[in-house]
Amino acid sequence: MSFSSAAMGWDAFLNAEVLLTQPLLIVIGDKPDGFGAYRDGWEIYGRTASMNK
Repeated sequence: MSFSSAAMGWDAFLNAEVLLTQPLLIVIGDKPDGFGAYRDGWEIYGRTASMNK
């Protein structure tokens, strides 16, 4: 498996509840569909195990 195929197959949401236990900073814009991944940002924020967000 090459590096590029491993990176393409990586899922940031897989095991988020288990892996994201350290203090976390997520920057999310204020407009859905404005820029980036607004809904994905809020989903990962809600699923993290860290209480220090």
